[in-house]
Amino acid sequence: VDEAKKLLVLTENGYGKLVEFSNFNAHSRGTMGVICQKITEKTGMLAGIGAVNTEDDLMAITSEGIIIRLPISDIPVYGNGASGVIVMRLGGDSNLVNFTTIAPAVLEEEAPADTTEIPTNDSETTETTEESGEN
Repeated sequence: VDEAKKLLVLTENGYGKLVEFSNFNAHSRGTMGVICQKITEKTGMLAGIGAVNTEDDLMAITSEGIIIRLPISDIPVYGNGASGVIVMRLGGDSNLVNFTTIAPAVLEEEAPADTTEIPTNDSETTETTEESGEN
């Protein structure tokens, strides 16, 4: 287990949480296991679970094809028995069906500026620099 990652748990009713891997102890054969998510009528069944980096973004999709994107760092870290928080509000009979992680969105302000110069055919600029004797 990569200790830099956290376990992301999402339920079909839109609840989610992050869990530290240190909350899970190793067990031998014949034990009852460890609770990962509190399954109730409110939360619904598990829709997905996976190890994620908190720097990445989450994209989740519903049964009706609605997709959301949000930073994983916005999802709080809880213990094993917690229900989590609402990650995606669902309407009607839709359920959260799957998720994936992607690289975080780069804002236009942070993106490097395009320094490619487009050649122009501006005769007025050329004439004025020749008359003044400047190059």
